[in-house]
Amino acid sequence: MRVLLFSLLIALGAGASAELPRHCQSEAVHAWERPFDISNPGRGSFRYHVHVNRPEPTEGPAVIFIPGGPGQTGMQMPLSYPDNFRVLRTDPRGLGCNADPRFQDTDHGTEQIARDVLSIVREMKLTRYILHGVSYGTMVATMVATMVARLSVAEGLPAPLAVVLEGTIGRAFLPGEYDRAYIQNWDRLRGGLPLQVRRHLSQPSPLGLSGERWAAWIAMLLTSGEFNDGSSLLENQLVPALDGPADSSMALNLVARVENLTREAQPERIRMHRWITCREIAPDMRDLSFDFHLIDGALVANERRLCDGSGLSAAFDSSAWPSPSPLYYFSGELDPATPPWQARYHFDHQSGARTLIQVERGAHAALSSSLMDCQNQIWELIAEGRTSTELEQVLGQCRMRSRVLRATPER
Repeated sequence: MRVLLFSLLIALGAGASAELPRHCQSEAVHAWERPFDISNPGRGSFRYHVHVNRPEPTEGPAVIFIPGGPGQTGMQMPLSYPDNFRVLRTDPRGLGCNADPRFQDTDHGTEQIARDVLSIVREMKLTRYILHGVSYGTMVATMVATMVARLSVAEGLPAPLAVVLEGTIGRAFLPGEYDRAYIQNWDRLRGGLPLQVRRHLSQPSPLGLSGERWAAWIAMLLTSGEFNDGSSLLENQLVPALDGPADSSMALNLVARVENLTREAQPERIRMHRWITCREIAPDMRDLSFDFHLIDGALVANERRLCDGSGLSAAFDSSAWPSPSPLYYFSGELDPATPPWQARYHFDHQSGARTLIQVERGAHAALSSSLMDCQNQIWELIAEGRTSTELEQVLGQCRMRSRVLRATPER
């Protein structure tokens, strides 16, 4: 998906293994060989790196964190889990700690990334573990869970205790669906902004910044949504900066922030999006960083065409990847990047035990941010396989309200 709040916190590495950043080579990082192309072993292999926060198993489960993107990295992602969880994180093949100049376009794809994640279960000999996918990572997690089930007899691989999907992609976006929620959500919000703010944003270049930069910043605000105290970056940063003089310190600070956080994407990520997003997720993606212009205060799809000529040649559909492991969906009702219908599609097309938590004012990271005040209790209940009734009781104590849908395995 487009640049999200998570990706703004991370610098992507590149180059051969010998040139990897220092954090990729710490004592907490495990590494093993993975083939570039599983169907062609003669192509050679690369070193696949995984960071583990604890050297030995703990009383709690292991959780494999699978970042979004495609192309976001996980090795340095700020994460929050219960203290007794053993956390394993990695970067996708070709980026960050798993960068290698020998990668070709055809070496990338969600199934290849999922097979890499599957190797973590094998190599680390995990028995009690949870798959946690965010955004694009939900596609990877879905595939891994299915792969484990298919290999359980042949290899004796243990099934995950649970598969936690946050900002779920249920199927590929059809033409016109990809950016619709961003435009609709902004149209709804901007009508309630102070008059002075609307006037600023209706100018050709508000505060001297291009409409593309403002649109990228607004898209990020919509993606991050509200905090669990009911506030948002929109209220905390955008409105105060534009509701006063254009040369105020808050306005100047906002300009610097927008310039810093709205940059052209790195070539490695653009390459990965062309090969994965355009073929598997969204055939009309316009640009990795700048999907929109801001014209007269409205978000308008720009004329860039990242996916021109690609087509959905390998369109993702969760119905083709059934998971027998319990599924937990966390869906923000204000999520523009993976709108609620995506989680519902995934939920409706599975047949195992599954629980869909719809966070009423939540956005993209509905568990990690919207429910941060009670997420540790939620994680512990999921790890222990407690009943949905107990989960609902905990959710009822969170600041943000949620609705819960449950489904039992089909016989």
